[in-house]
Amino acid sequence: QLYKEGIQLRETWFEKLERWEEALAFYNKREEEVPEDQAIPVDIVMGKMRCLHALGEWEALASLTGSTWANSTPEIQRMIAPLATAAAWGLNKWDSMDNYLSSLKRYSPDRSFFGAILALHRNQFREAIACVQQAREGLDTELSALVSESYNRAYQVVVRVQMLAELEELIVYKQCDEKKQAIMRRTWETRLKGCQRNVEVWQRMLGLRAIVIAPTENMHMWIKFANLCRKSGRMGLAEKSLKQLIGTDAPLVSTIPYWSEQRQPGPGPRNAPAAQVIYAVLKYQWELGQQLPANKKANIPEKTLYCLRKFTNDAAHRLEVAKTHLNAQAGSEVNITGDYGFQNQMDPTLMSPQTQRALYDQTVLLAKCYLRQGEWLIALDKDDWQYTQVQDILTSYSQATKYNPRWYKA
Repeated sequence: QLYKEGIQLRETWFEKLERWEEALAFYNKREEEVPEDQAIPVDIVMGKMRCLHALGEWEALASLTGSTWANSTPEIQRMIAPLATAAAWGLNKWDSMDNYLSSLKRYSPDRSFFGAILALHRNQFREAIACVQQAREGLDTELSALVSESYNRAYQVVVRVQMLAELEELIVYKQCDEKKQAIMRRTWETRLKGCQRNVEVWQRMLGLRAIVIAPTENMHMWIKFANLCRKSGRMGLAEKSLKQLIGTDAPLVSTIPYWSEQRQPGPGPRNAPAAQVIYAVLKYQWELGQQLPANKKANIPEKTLYCLRKFTNDAAHRLEVAKTHLNAQAGSEVNITGDYGFQNQMDPTLMSPQTQRALYDQTVLLAKCYLRQGEWLIALDKDDWQYTQVQDILTSYSQATKYNPRWYKA
């Protein structure tokens, strides 16, 4: 593809701009142009691997590294090894990870870092600590050089240093009691919120914590990560993250109530996705519909809005039933507002703090659902407003304010 004055696009430009899907498409195109009787150049193979690594396509990366590994020289194997090890880690293939580790450059930060992860998984804590120290010494020189150049160039190494610190915390986490573990999880959550809103950074941090905390146990942050991927245009990674939370490889639409049937769905299975996850899936599906060309949308936005409205109505009904039940027990009206879910703290004998928190979370989610309804109604009807639709939009916004009056967006 040529631009003005014969400038030709290069794949590495897309990599530097973190437009990984476009870079991968260019590498695939170049690969197709290579004659069948010639070997594929190393720069194309390595470029594809870098793109797959950034996109979190661990299966494809593991397949590519595996097929390339057998026919490569030791020098090329050393180049491939960090990416192959990362793919094995992403797929929890610990034995493969061990095999690739031996090809990494001795005493390199990569080898020490992955060695620490492997040792931690095997509960070899002393070895893990030694690897972390070794990796930190290796990064010291690199960080000093990059900081003098620019903050942006140094940031990725700073993240790596933070990951080493968290590796040490993970070693402690695996050996301490539940109370201390809960404190550490809250600290990690706060720390991650302070990181750059960058998909690669969040992916690495959450991947590290997944060694000791399953995504389902860290639902709040994985939903935030899926939302970040969606807003960054990384729909494939957003889909993978949501599927991890749900624990299925089935299409995401299969988890959306009312998607495949107009009648109310029956009671879901015990392991049905949490309401917050379904809401995240609805946002993903809406964005997917918005990205399709007009002739291929197949009413996806309209269908998503319909499902959101039904989902919201069901959630509001469940909340009202819960409040009615509480009123009967407490003998006074329950008001689920305020900083902690209730203006007046409930008697613990009537309701546990965990139940109070769950009800508060449900109320906050309802406010988000109603706000999103209003926004989607505007997006669908911006060219043809009728009085009834305007009233629907105002009602949605009013309900959002009712359920969360302290939320500035509502």
